Amino acid sequence: MGILGDLNEHRPNSDLEKTRTDQAKSSMDPKQINVGEIPLTDVGERAGAAPQSGRGGAAGRPSEHRPAASGRERFPDRPVRPLQEGRHTTRALWSAVSLLSLALICVMGYVYLVLRQNNISLSQLPGPQPVLAALGGRMNSAEASLRDLTANWNGLAERVDKLDHKISSTLAVARHQTQERIAQAEGRMRAEMDKQARVTDARLARVESDQAEQTARLAQVQDQLQKQAQLQTEVASLRQEMAGQQNTTGQNLASLRDQVNRSQSSLDTLAHEIDRQRVDFEAVKNSTVELAPGVSLTVIRTDVSYQRFAGYVSLTTEGRTLWLPNGGAQEAVDFYSKQAKRPYDLVVTTVSKRGVVGYLLLPGDGGHGGRESAGNRITASAQGSVGK
Repeated sequence: MGILGDLNEHRPNSDLEKTRTDQAKSSMDPKQINVGEIPLTDVGERAGAAPQSGRGGAAGRPSEHRPAASGRERFPDRPVRPLQEGRHTTRALWSAVSLLSLALICVMGYVYLVLRQNNISLSQLPGPQPVLAALGGRMNSAEASLRDLTANWNGLAERVDKLDHKISSTLAVARHQTQERIAQAEGRMRAEMDKQARVTDARLARVESDQAEQTARLAQVQDQLQKQAQLQTEVASLRQEMAGQQNTTGQNLASLRDQVNRSQSSLDTLAHEIDRQRVDFEAVKNSTVELAPGVSLTVIRTDVSYQRFAGYVSLTTEGRTLWLPNGGAQEAVDFYSKQAKRPYDLVVTTVSKRGVVGYLLLPGDGGHGGRESAGNRITASAQGSVGK
């Protein structure tokens, strides 16, 4: 009994036979698919169940080869494509068709119940056969559309699988190329880093050597500064010593001048006491000057720093020469002549570069007075010539 009950009883025999024939053909045709036989699950699930794809034999289709995993399972990070949006649209379409079929069945059941309650037969309704025929045609067209959609869906799944395989191979090649480029970039980066590290090490070595040189120079400068400080200290002490020596030298010079003055005064006093004639003279170097009749002086060389001179005294009347190889200032030289009873006293007071300055004490008329001279006199015998 169908959904509409005994509505088949009022059909003509020809219609019933036609309907049964169509149903038999549809059951024997492997390409025909009923609405209830179309799977509403995801294509990915059907593709993942490749060994069970033979269940499509219920609709008369042979089993097909499918990959073990769909593109979504192999590439979980791949973004959703418009194909999945089409799958969602197909699901919505199937849901709408199911709801419409269920609503149609409910309406037909409700109409059947109302007709049964009112004891109204379908034969009494005006033209139910055209309506049922139209409904059947629409159902057939819907089933045909669904069959076409299912057939196209299989081709689309194959295209998706091919696209997934192509994408996977492309991604593998891209991954390999990317890895090679990353390895090359890593090698270049390591080489560059090694080069920079070597340059940095060389710079650090230069900096360290420069720092060592600067440290050595600084140590030398510090040593020099210390030595300079020591030298400054020594110079200061030397200056103090020189100042003390200058003071001492000044005092000594002053005392020597006092002694000279006293000696000069003593000589003057002695000359005055013995009443001897004094003859002052100035003798130029390398020239002869006559000091007294028969007495002359010749100066050969002078030493100003030590106040020394060298020369000789000539007694022309007697033909004798008295050599003075190392005469000094303020030193009296005594010499005798045959005519005089007392000695001649020759005293040089100043020695200069040009010559000497001094005086000669002539012997007096007295007897052979003492031949003793002052403590600083040099006695020279005039017994003949003395020379070198």
